[in-house]
Amino acid sequence: MSTRRQALKNEAAQYFVLKDLFPKSNFDNRRKLTDYQAKKISKTLRQFKIEHKEDLHRMTPIGRGRKAYLKSHGQPDYHIGTFLSGGRKVNTDVKYQGGELLYNRKGSPRARSNDLDTGGDDDAFIKSAQAVLKRRAGRKAGITAGGKVIGAVIPTREDDLIIKEGLRIFNKYGWAFDGKLTTSQIEQYNLIDINGQIYRERTNPNGTKYTQKVAHPSEWGMAIYFEGKKEEKPKKKTIKRKKK
Repeated sequence: MSTRRQALKNEAAQYFVLKDLFPKSNFDNRRKLTDYQAKKISKTLRQFKIEHKEDLHRMTPIGRGRKAYLKSHGQPDYHIGTFLSGGRKVNTDVKYQGGELLYNRKGSPRARSNDLDTGGDDDAFIKSAQAVLKRRAGRKAGITAGGKVIGAVIPTREDDLIIKEGLRIFNKYGWAFDGKLTTSQIEQYNLIDINGQIYRERTNPNGTKYTQKVAHPSEWGMAIYFEGKKEEKPKKKTIKRKKK
């Protein structure tokens, strides 16, 4: 295999399970890439890097339940995993189980729930958050937006604070997208009004700042993040009856 095609394969393997990129053929990673395979990998990788240019360093492989997670989040099943802060350097033992993405971050247990309902109104959002928080089991919790934990990580059972924080973020960007923010709210939220369109300031991994048009939360997704181990329910004691 040419050095160029080997380099292409090595780069793509950081983000894709290549055999899943070719579901109708028996892809053998040990063999040379055909012209068709090289062309498809190159095109898919190029598009992927354009769409996720800010998050490539956060790609983290998922072990057990990978395809189920990707399907539930509308991602292609050939992705090697999902985006977590710090990427594979700090996140290990990643798996999808019981509706949660479970992983260890620097040895400490973490979990992320299924995405919250950001396609409807406040009531739909609140109901989806309440359903997730039923699994809290004494863990700290926070809100994620676009796969990143934002806001406070709230301990114990303060579910109302989590819902309030999530609703604030949901409305902030939902109203910004719909053009419903006042001038004072735009300033308060550190957003930018450019000819009637609302933008936010972003920063590249190299520190370069730029502006990006605000997208609706349904486009980038929100979820609930859990920190720590679940509290185990005490086992019921069984009383053994003495035989007469």
